[in-house]
Amino acid sequence: MRRVSAAPPLDLEVPVQVIDDVGKARQITDALLRKSEASEKKLLVAMDLEGRSIGPQSGRIAIVQLCVPLDNMCYLFHISHMVDASGAGATEDTVFDVTGLRGVIESEKIMKLWFDVRTDTAALFHRTVRPAGVIDLQVWVNMKLRSEAMRPRNFLMGLSKCLAQYRLQPQSDTIKDEGLRLFAPEHGGSYDVFFASPLNPILVSYCSHDVVSLLALFQTIRQEAPEMLSKVMEVSVTRVNKSYNGHFTRSQSNALFDF
Repeated sequence: MRRVSAAPPLDLEVPVQVIDDVGKARQITDALLRKSEASEKKLLVAMDLEGRSIGPQSGRIAIVQLCVPLDNMCYLFHISHMVDASGAGATEDTVFDVTGLRGVIESEKIMKLWFDVRTDTAALFHRTVRPAGVIDLQVWVNMKLRSEAMRPRNFLMGLSKCLAQYRLQPQSDTIKDEGLRLFAPEHGGSYDVFFASPLNPILVSYCSHDVVSLLALFQTIRQEAPEMLSKVMEVSVTRVNKSYNGHFTRSQSNALFDF
């Protein structure tokens, strides 16, 4: 078994902006699209969604997290509280268009890092948003470990274990634990906190740490197994398309290898 060398703790202190204004959101997304069109290389961002029962049509998205290395910034688009200059709120049916998030998510020139993309893309499917340029890091890491016989063939490794596998654990689990206590029902919390405005500072840190850790994991696995990228992207597209069946939900069966 190959030994993984120790790495320093993740530096999770990337600047964070919480965006709840349509005009500001549009400035950010338009700038990203301009940069992607002007660049010969594809732009890279890390993405995640937070909300309640994400995946089913009845679920609700509260926050779209977007970490952009080029900007050295993590943007939290608080779409459940997005308002325009007149103070009018955007609806779930319109928010991805008026903020420009649809253009970013559907752009082939912007590569999106996700970890287990399936529930998020199922949720976006119900808002008629079709992500492109997806790299599912859960696929890449588990494909690599399985090729080295370091994992059983049946079950997928989750994000925490993937980070630990490459010694990429955050500096402290405090934010994670405090965040879970706020929103996870099994820890006495409620998903309603994602829909409150202003966002609790603990949630701001929790949401930003999630996507920053994806960038660190990407940098590591890209060095470990660059030859797998094309296959990973192929499997990622398959995962996205399967999530469009209209009935995809979080379940224990999602922990089984599906590639």
